[in-house]
Amino acid sequence: MPGRATHPDARDSSAAMVYCGFSVLTNGSSNPIITTSATGTNLRGEGLLPTGSVVHSATGKYTVTMDVNYTCRYITRKWADLEANAAGDGAYATIAAPSQGEGDGKALTFVVFTHNAGGTLTDFTGRRLVVELDLKCGAEGF
Repeated sequence: MPGRATHPDARDSSAAMVYCGFSVLTNGSSNPIITTSATGTNLRGEGLLPTGSVVHSATGKYTVTMDVNYTCRYITRKWADLEANAAGDGAYATIAAPSQGEGDGKALTFVVFTHNAGGTLTDFTGRRLVVELDLKCGAEGF
């Protein structure tokens, strides 16, 4: 499939694993800007969202739809991080279970939440939201 590499590496000797990650800048109550720029200030890891989207769907909630090439059997690891401000305010991000894309042949879709230090869903502006996924995509291995 174009746009993705499946390979074992030092992290895992399992065949057919895809390790992917991307980041966007939060944009308040609007969608993050996911176009690339010469400095990489907006979207980083563009190859993972060539036709996908990151949509601000409610306060502190982003719905991510990966390119259809990222269908998988299951997710082995998911991780999200929200860049701290200069004062280290304790804001963080979490990822919900995918709503589609695990074993059903559809584009992988999941929600990322951004929280303030107290756990309340919060919109942020100009902070980098990082997402990493390890996907088991082939029939090889477990």
